[in-house]
Amino acid sequence: MDFLKEKDVGVMVSMQFGKNVKRINELFIPIIIYSENVHESIDVMNKHMHWILDEWNEKQTDYKLFTIKSGILKSVIKKK
Repeated sequence: MDFLKEKDVGVMVSMQFGKNVKRINELFIPIIIYSENVHESIDVMNKHMHWILDEWNEKQTDYKLFTIKSGILKSVIKKK
């Protein structure tokens, strides 16, 4: 994660996250996307980029988890 932060990576995209999503969302905006097609995934994220940029600009503590399927859902990652 330090390497990615050094390279100014701000978003982590995956089809699923495990328990490490709690650590990931401290430094990155986690996005779950349900498409296996890379080009389609990029198109969908570009369509919803304003939501991602809003989250980046409004960060108060940790980032929120975005789930993109047919629409976009923003949810809180609960810490225990």
